[in-house]
Amino acid sequence: PLTTLILYTFPFLLLLLSVPTLQLSVAEWFSSLLTLQSAALRWISSLPAAQIDGLRISALQLGLIYFLIFSLCAIVWKLRRVK
Repeated sequence: PLTTLILYTFPFLLLLLSVPTLQLSVAEWFSSLLTLQSAALRWISSLPAAQIDGLRISALQLGLIYFLIFSLCAIVWKLRRVK
């Protein structure tokens, strides 16, 4: 979610080139989003066993992960519909 906000804020920031006051406000907000994301990533990397060095996922493994997530969502959706 935070990355999505960052991705949508930057183009909006560029659109505001002609309105410097508003652009400055959006730029400060954009900077705080980046700082927050950086702090969150630093915290996650400091957790025990939070290593991704050497982690490689093949296309088949990725497909299986997506299938598992989709299957779990479908099961939860069906269980909620039954009640």
